[in-house]
Amino acid sequence: MDLRTLRIRKPELAPLMLAITVPTPDPDIAYLFGHHRIANGVEHQALLYSISRHTLAPARIGKRLSSTVTYIPSIGRNALLDDFKLVLLDGLAPAQAPVDADAYLRQLPVVEPEPASTDDAAQLAALRAAFLAQAGRDSDGATRAPATGADHDLAALARTAIIETVGVYEGEGAVHGAGSSVREPGTVQVLVRRGKPVILVLTSYEPVNWIIKPEPGAKVAAVLHGGYHPSQVHGAGDARIIDMGRVYAYKRGEGGFERLDGEVRQRSGKPVGRFQGNYRGNLFQVGGGG
Repeated sequence: MDLRTLRIRKPELAPLMLAITVPTPDPDIAYLFGHHRIANGVEHQALLYSISRHTLAPARIGKRLSSTVTYIPSIGRNALLDDFKLVLLDGLAPAQAPVDADAYLRQLPVVEPEPASTDDAAQLAALRAAFLAQAGRDSDGATRAPATGADHDLAALARTAIIETVGVYEGEGAVHGAGSSVREPGTVQVLVRRGKPVILVLTSYEPVNWIIKPEPGAKVAAVLHGGYHPSQVHGAGDARIIDMGRVYAYKRGEGGFERLDGEVRQRSGKPVGRFQGNYRGNLFQVGGGG
């Protein structure tokens, strides 16, 4: 937005899908972090964008992933969120000379999904109907009794337990990067309050060390976890831990959320329940229901 005229301009940066936009000390430069699709998943981009010149340059941020960059207005400096600390940066330097943003984006090795044909759409509709039936729902989405293929032990636990779901893209302190083999899990703490027994559903894209911390008297009945990259669950006590595979969502209303909801319904006979989602997770509180 131009504050003199209040005119708004939205630059086109497709196929880059932005997750974070961070100011820098230079009002003309914004720090962007996002990803684009490639053949075997996604590739991340950490970029410096010139608003007036419409140019992009890869940001030189070292080993730590740029999704941990933030801006502190009171001192006019960028910093890294390093676990529970802020590490001040002297500046965000470009790794190469800026180039026209449109030219930069055109050279990205992007793989776009092929549009479904009419036959494909019909097949997808049939598959969805079959999936909903298996998951215990009618074609209109109404819940039925658990399907024959449901996990009956888990379904029995779910009759007296509440289901609470936490979804993140990555945990606090995660390290990864485009084209790098370095992928260190972040950490997310889940505090469980006293109340009804809780079935936890924990999902993420990046690997996460999930740390479950029940308060005295809290009961974790079971833990279902899934993610694009494998994660670990700690502190669940004698609760049953179930790996759902590559199922994850950190926002309602996206395709991954419907798949996650269907997976939970199929296994337990109940939906995902209360859902807390965020791009980067650190600490969540669940439970406490009477």
